Amino acid sequence: MAKKDNKSWWKKVGLIAGLVIAAILFIAGVSESFMHAKVGIKNFDKKFSNVTPSVRQSLYREIEKVTQLNSGKKKFDAKFILREDGSEVIAEGEAQSYGSMYIDSELLQISMFVQINWGAGFSTADESFAVRVECADKQHWKYETNHCVSIRTDEPLEGYELENFRILEGYGLSENMTNEYRKALLVYFKNVNPDAKTLLIQADSINANGSEISAKLKLNHSKEYELKLNGESNYMAILENNVEIWRYDSELFASATRHSSLIQNYLPVELSTEEGTDFALRWVGGNRLKISPDYCKGSDTDERLIERAKEWLESQLFVPNDFDISMMKSCAQ
Repeated sequence: MAKKDNKSWWKKVGLIAGLVIAAILFIAGVSESFMHAKVGIKNFDKKFSNVTPSVRQSLYREIEKVTQLNSGKKKFDAKFILREDGSEVIAEGEAQSYGSMYIDSELLQISMFVQINWGAGFSTADESFAVRVECADKQHWKYETNHCVSIRTDEPLEGYELENFRILEGYGLSENMTNEYRKALLVYFKNVNPDAKTLLIQADSINANGSEISAKLKLNHSKEYELKLNGESNYMAILENNVEIWRYDSELFASATRHSSLIQNYLPVELSTEEGTDFALRWVGGNRLKISPDYCKGSDTDERLIERAKEWLESQLFVPNDFDISMMKSCAQ
């Protein structure tokens, strides 16, 4: 009788041990899968296998947004590939690690520059700091052109979550004209549909012939319009079913502006200068704004950072002179 009880006991021990081992293997498998969740970049894990799950998720979301901006489509696999030419940078530390790389999309014919920060110091990562995806500078283009727009090219105006009018800048529009046309177009469509969240030019529909540019655009990924403009004659029109429904006339268009009291809804924001100085613009009450750079690069001065802040305020339809802008930390050494 004792032998039977003993055998039964060992069977139970064996069963429990088997279940424990199976659970460990399952958890390990899930953890491994979680650790190496997709980021939307082929060959990423060859160089960046140690990147934490939270940063991988942030990068995936950023790649999704960039793909929408540069294709104009809601669901589109750009098939970005990590460029394996030795240009990537990896600096790993115990608490903080940094990596940068160039990625290319044959389908979109664009190259982008990616920067990521990860590690124990980023347990509650700020996505805007942990991940940055920007259009590559000209010396790092893989293709002859790089008709590209990034999340940080400019903040969306008029309450849109995504809009990509600046993608036309690479087709001959000047920056000033792009700014003017963009504001007019977004205001018009907000009047047509106040709840609109996305207004995206369909990249594969862009046709440029000298100063004449045409393209299809979609409101909220569904309703389709045709955009026609001429960079020389200051002409822009929207057509629906081949019928012109709106034309832009700069002399008749009254620029919309936002009251300074709304600024707290738009700040803080991370900005940067051409020299590469990154800084935060913060609201500190009333009409007072503060600039806080980590450190200033190149020839940047307090005056240049304040000027850059005013440029951003104007792009958001605020009147820069409505605000008192000062430095929290000076560029002066």
